[in-house]
Amino acid sequence: MDYTEYLLRDDGQTEAFRAKYADYIRAYIEECVLWVQSLPMFEWVNLTYYLDERDKESVIGLICLCYIDGRVNISFDRRAASIRREPDNTEELDKYLKEAGFKNWRRKRH
Repeated sequence: MDYTEYLLRDDGQTEAFRAKYADYIRAYIEECVLWVQSLPMFEWVNLTYYLDERDKESVIGLICLCYIDGRVNISFDRRAASIRREPDNTEELDKYLKEAGFKNWRRKRH
């Protein structure tokens, strides 16, 4: 499946989505943020497992909106069928890498 048509790629698409789905956004944005933040970091998650075909535009748009508003940090694959949670900041990345066993992962600058 290719869901790239539902990605919010510019200000016009974003504002149109906000207007069309205002009630949906109000009802589900916090739940969406919590869901994305609960995903494992750096692992691709197949959205088709979670998406009902009828909701793909609203769900993918809401995920994009969370990213645009700086509430989550994610990447979509090239078909927008999977997402990957990225670290929100360097502290989260440091914590992740230390837990993964990379004690001194940062290069020292000379």
